Amino acid sequence: MSDNLASNDFVFLEPEPSGYTFERMNECRWRRPGGSHCSYPFLDHELSAHLREYHGIRGGDKLRVRCSWEDCTQELNKENLLRHMKGTHLKVAYSCDTCNKTFTREYNRNSHQAICAVQQQ
Repeated sequence: MSDNLASNDFVFLEPEPSGYTFERMNECRWRRPGGSHCSYPFLDHELSAHLREYHGIRGGDKLRVRCSWEDCTQELNKENLLRHMKGTHLKVAYSCDTCNKTFTREYNRNSHQAICAVQQQ
């Protein structure tokens, strides 16, 4: 990570339907053809646009792509690349508001929360 970009930097964003949110600033570790890393800073929600604009990740959802984040070489459908990168490389996690259990997918956290809140009563 570069000196001016700490992995725990958060940025205050505009309100979402559920209220205000904070997002972590990340540094791109996508390997370029010459072997160097991109190092471009981006917010979590900017990852898709960054991959498209800076690394040419375009095409249909079923297009097979190779993850080039640091030493990763996993091949997967383009539709799964963002989820893979957020869960595996960026360590994005969603916590239950009731019990603090963490999930790698927001959908799974939301499903859990619906029953967790009832179980806690």
